[in-house]
Amino acid sequence: MAHDTYFKFMSFGPHTRLSMYMLLKHKSLFFAYKNVLNDPTDCSPFFYVELKDNQLESHIREIAEDNENESADVIQDAIQIIELFEQKKGKAPETKSAQLRRRSRFFRFGYFPTDDPIEIAKAFISHHMRLQVDEARIFSMSKRVDEPRLWAHYSSSHSGFCLELDGLSDRPRGVILDRVDYTTRRPRISVADIKGMRSNEKTRSEIYSRMFFQKSTGWDYEDEQRLVLPRLDQSEDIPVLRFPEGHYIPFKKLKIKSIYFGMNCSTDNIDMVRNLTSQFLKQKPSLKFAVQSEDNYEIRFEDIDHLYV
Repeated sequence: MAHDTYFKFMSFGPHTRLSMYMLLKHKSLFFAYKNVLNDPTDCSPFFYVELKDNQLESHIREIAEDNENESADVIQDAIQIIELFEQKKGKAPETKSAQLRRRSRFFRFGYFPTDDPIEIAKAFISHHMRLQVDEARIFSMSKRVDEPRLWAHYSSSHSGFCLELDGLSDRPRGVILDRVDYTTRRPRISVADIKGMRSNEKTRSEIYSRMFFQKSTGWDYEDEQRLVLPRLDQSEDIPVLRFPEGHYIPFKKLKIKSIYFGMNCSTDNIDMVRNLTSQFLKQKPSLKFAVQSEDNYEIRFEDIDHLYV
């Protein structure tokens, strides 16, 4: 199979028609947020704040002044924490809004049992670091179509299907394609790492590898490849359709080379996919279904036309 092809396992459900329509009509793939991933330890590096207490305020001021990369909510929280620092130093009177925040101990990123700016600043910086992962968008694939556990886990025990995708070398600005490395050690990311991402492209690439492309060795059978749109590289004009769980992102040269159906896939679902591809594609992908080999547990694939003889 061609080196540039990747396999996406899918199940049939309430969003299947929409996903296929977006893929066939708009050449768009659904990039999910981190919290939609099936493994909570995935994309979950250990973030640590190595700053000394006297360095916290200046770092938060940098965040507050970063209008290009930060959301209005993040900037507003940073400004409010700076106000707390100023009040502690006696340089600024406590505003009514600050009094209310102190009584309720509320910020957009959480509640706190203290009005100590040091403790709140540390919590805010940790929250800000986690946003780099939480607000990224991810599309997972594999380089394998014949792995039984992938069919079991991601295609509803062979009742789903698998798309062989081509044309991903031409990607929207900011989208990264790379393989997942499997490791026994959880990656660690510091404040200095996050700061370095903004000023050095080589550093950014290395930190992205730790954020998005490292996973427990327990998943190495997946041979996973990922498309990732990091938080810092997002643009409002990239997605063509938005949902709370993620966004559909277009790829100009995206093609479906083949579609593989599981051993338990119903003829109704096969017909639905066949009809959609006939409706939107001039060049039809090859359609195959999985069968078990006669003398072992390996999966092989036969042309779907055998079902319609």
